[in-house]
Amino acid sequence: MNDSKSPIARHVVTICNETDRDAIDEERLRRGVCLVLEEHGVESAVIGVAIVTDESMQEMNRKYLNHDYPTDVLSFPLKTNSLEPLEGELAISLDTAARLAEEYRWSAEDELLLYAIHGTLHLVGFTDEEEEEKMKMQAQERAMLMKMGLTPPENATRPSESVGGGGENSAHLISQPSKTSERLQ
Repeated sequence: MNDSKSPIARHVVTICNETDRDAIDEERLRRGVCLVLEEHGVESAVIGVAIVTDESMQEMNRKYLNHDYPTDVLSFPLKTNSLEPLEGELAISLDTAARLAEEYRWSAEDELLLYAIHGTLHLVGFTDEEEEEKMKMQAQERAMLMKMGLTPPENATRPSESVGGGGENSAHLISQPSKTSERLQ
């Protein structure tokens, strides 16, 4: 599936683990990002994914969103012109993934995959500012996880933060700050 006509060959996804944990399943995260791109008709993309600590995530939140707390994922669209490849970056907190994975009784790797999918959905145009948008995004998250062979735990629902106000779970940058979706329902 790596020939020049393959969707994966048209999507360049670079994973950079900036934590001291060596055992990140980078290929699985790459497949999750590519799956979202393929499912949403993105013909060509260049996506960078940084796996970071809560400390780094808090620094990015302060710099870009004026929040002084860590979140699980930040999405940065870099180029969205439909005539050119989609370009974007994701920052994902390994610390938050490890902490919340325990709470929701699945692995930190599964939680990281959820964050990668969530962030990529934002890059392809999904928002979760309104309840209807949030429900569509949650359905997409669940569908992508299931296509990756993962069924989210039934108790995997939690409120997320609103960008620009309270909370401590998720944030992202799209053309304008928006709320993040609640935990999968």
